[in-house]
Amino acid sequence: MNFKGLQKVSTISERLQIAMDERKIKQIDLARVADVNQGALSRYLKGSSEPKSATIYKLALALDVSDSGIVFHYI
Repeated sequence: MNFKGLQKVSTISERLQIAMDERKIKQIDLARVADVNQGALSRYLKGSSEPKSATIYKLALALDVSDSGIVFHYI
């Protein structure tokens, strides 16, 4: 995958928030579409917990980004 021109971001919580902001999707809507518990998503966004790989995959699908982008610092 070519990451040229993509923004490097340091944490999963920041990468998720950027993807949500760019798509103008609210936390409650992402939780519903990705079938992820809203409380867990809140913890991911606060950085107090990190999602498992299966959850990252579901969030990436819902946000229309690559799961590797969420994991490897590129959005």
